[in-house]
Amino acid sequence: MNTRQIDIWHICAIVFSILAILLAYFIATFALQHTTLNADEHSYLFQAHNFLEGRVARSFPPFPDAFHHEMIICSSDVGWLSRYALGHPLFLVPGVFLGNPYLWVALAAGLSLFLIYLAGRRLDGHVTGIAAAILLLFSPYFLFYSSTLVSHTSGILATTAMLCSYIYWKKTGDTRFAVMAGLAWAFFFINRSYTAALIALPFALDSLWHLYRERSKRMLIATCAFALASASGVLVLLIYNWLSTGDPWMMTYLKYTESQKLGFGIRHYGRIDHSLSRGVEILITNLASLNIWLWGFFGSLFVCFGLMVIGWKRYWTRLFIGTVLSIWLGYIFFWHRGSLDFGPIYYLETLPFLVLSASLGINKILDRIKPRYVVIAMAVWLGVNIPFIVSAGVDMREKTTPRRLILDALQELPKGSLVFIDPMEHEAAFKDGNDMIFNPRGLNTDILIVRSFGEQDKVLIRFFKEHAPYRLVGGGDRPEIIPIQSANDYDLLVQPEMLHRRTGTNIHSPSGEFLRIAREADHSAGMLASGRRYYVAPGRYLAEFYVEVDGCEPHGEVAMVDVTVLGGRIILASGPVSSGLEGDKKTLHLDIDEFLEVEPRVYYLGCGNISLRQIRIAEN
Repeated sequence: MNTRQIDIWHICAIVFSILAILLAYFIATFALQHTTLNADEHSYLFQAHNFLEGRVARSFPPFPDAFHHEMIICSSDVGWLSRYALGHPLFLVPGVFLGNPYLWVALAAGLSLFLIYLAGRRLDGHVTGIAAAILLLFSPYFLFYSSTLVSHTSGILATTAMLCSYIYWKKTGDTRFAVMAGLAWAFFFINRSYTAALIALPFALDSLWHLYRERSKRMLIATCAFALASASGVLVLLIYNWLSTGDPWMMTYLKYTESQKLGFGIRHYGRIDHSLSRGVEILITNLASLNIWLWGFFGSLFVCFGLMVIGWKRYWTRLFIGTVLSIWLGYIFFWHRGSLDFGPIYYLETLPFLVLSASLGINKILDRIKPRYVVIAMAVWLGVNIPFIVSAGVDMREKTTPRRLILDALQELPKGSLVFIDPMEHEAAFKDGNDMIFNPRGLNTDILIVRSFGEQDKVLIRFFKEHAPYRLVGGGDRPEIIPIQSANDYDLLVQPEMLHRRTGTNIHSPSGEFLRIAREADHSAGMLASGRRYYVAPGRYLAEFYVEVDGCEPHGEVAMVDVTVLGGRIILASGPVSSGLEGDKKTLHLDIDEFLEVEPRVYYLGCGNISLRQIRIAEN
């Protein structure tokens, strides 16, 4: 093959790479509308902003519950940072700096496609390389996830770079490619550590087998270089763990919650009992999804397997299949199924191995059939594939439109705004695992978005007095951001059903009122109401406990009430509730000289009967 032909193949690969960039960015803009697919993306963006400002974590914010985000750690001992490893946030930093991370990720998709072409070309010639590029370009699985900000986008780039470098190393014997392959894996490890470990197993065995067979000084040096370059990722992650959690062996996601570790047992805050059978069920569900999303038609995976068999290369196909199975089977031990929006998200890094294996089969088929049959087959495939992509994009646009409308309304606000959003009132802002309470630069974010707590919002308005307060109202097709007028005095009503208990029971009175009661005949002494904290601003307050008591000796103490901070370690005010209580409430007086979270409590003493209707905390 002459130089002119080689140039044409390269030009085709570049054109396909540019198409991948354009398609991924178009899907991000049209279908996802630059809204996040899930809350993980917020977590990566938050940490990217941290890194851009030269920090691992931001300071612990005031009113942490108001800033709570389900995928961002907000803890007094480690600060405010992502729950995930550092790799993907580092990858996003240039995109965040340029103001368009979606374009940055789309560029990565184009680079991944070109690397697939290079890998296929080195493996089995230009036809295999171009076939691999086409199979990747028209994979909805690849295109749609490449339009998001999930960590698998940089994950597939790192995997493809590793695979391409590894193939070049084995084909040329050049140690530099061994180092490049190791560095690509190292980045993957600081990004998606578990998947990287699963990929490492077959490649490590393969490298050692080559070393054993060749037993040369050159191979020993190259293998050691591959191992040492890979080990750099482990070292970087240990250092990051130490900087972020204070313990090199403590991953940030385990600091977030230890219940999300690998293996079988109780997971996800005790809500899931993960088992081998459940893991296998998840595997089957994910493969069924991949069987459609791989190339946009039912049976995609079976076609891929067929092409693998046709193009079987004793050495390379076994390595590719071993890597794919390592990931598929490895995720049996993880409790979470992962997103299935565009196929099984945890399997995305298997795509380079599937595509290359299939392209080997296509190359063999092309040697045996006439070109017109190839054209017919591609026309049939694209006739199914393109409508699938278009339909999926339209469906996703409909799904993301309510969130896009809210984001558009927020962007119209002036810098320095403070926006309250109530999750109970705005499903569009929180559904599908998304969380609108996102402030990418912490308290330095131009428009602060906080969780609304009703009456307690007045406390935040007073604290952030330099910020103009607003509230999200409406929803669906007409979300609005309206200004909050000057607040009246603080007047908070706490219903007993909102409070925890160690004794007593809950009932509904004939009038429909909810009551928390304790009876001497049925209940022992213990905490009747506690466990909820409420924000208050500096000032003078009344804490009124609306109760009815009887049955103890005249003027005998039935309960103790108090208002505390720091989990009960400091009592601001307290007093007894006696059976001779005049009126229907016990009042405590509070003098607050700083912004606090206070906890009202009722402790039943085991004598007589008590009925708690509500607690009121109001400025006096």
